[in-house]
Amino acid sequence: MNMSPETIALDSDHIKEILDLEKLSFGEYHWNESQLTGHLNHHFGLGIKYENKPIGYLLYSENEWEIEVFRIGITNDLRRSGLGSILIDILKQKQKKIYLEVNEENLPARNFYTKHNFREIGKRKGYYSESGNSILLLYIPETA
Repeated sequence: MNMSPETIALDSDHIKEILDLEKLSFGEYHWNESQLTGHLNHHFGLGIKYENKPIGYLLYSENEWEIEVFRIGITNDLRRSGLGSILIDILKQKQKKIYLEVNEENLPARNFYTKHNFREIGKRKGYYSESGNSILLLYIPETA
């Protein structure tokens, strides 16, 4: 893809844009406006835009030692174009441990995180009611 996307910090002004992307990314399992607002009121978000159009986002929490990724979504027609990597790489630059959970059956997501040096550290049986188990993943920076 030949483009220069812009990354931005997300806040409550971006709820509508995030909600639209969330619905496209997660379908019936998307977070609603209240959940997104609650997250951004207490945690953080990164957005990615191209020509002022939102094309991706990442929602996370952060403290002094670690980061936890809650949601990441890229518009369907731009998946596998490197945009998710841009967002993950921004977090990796913070040189903190990064935790996340992924549905055991979501092979594209699992492959994406493996490519970014996340490793499996555990499972939660029955976490996802629609399909079963989640896998807990961890990224440890080389300097940690």
